[in-house]
Amino acid sequence: MFQAAATGTLETAAVGQATLPGGDSPVRLFAADLDNNGAVDLVFSGRSVSGILLTDAQNNLQLRRR
Repeated sequence: MFQAAATGTLETAAVGQATLPGGDSPVRLFAADLDNNGAVDLVFSGRSVSGILLTDAQNNLQLRRR
């Protein structure tokens, strides 16, 4: 979440936290509506792990595994 401060800067706030499989770091995070349901889904990619988190009908992120 971003919020404009009176000083002309952006302030950020955490909206969630997760431990990714394998504990890989650093990780790249991409946000997009992958399943065309109108909700933002997440794709993460690290050195040894990657995956997709799809947002369900209750707005919870669900890890999709093969």
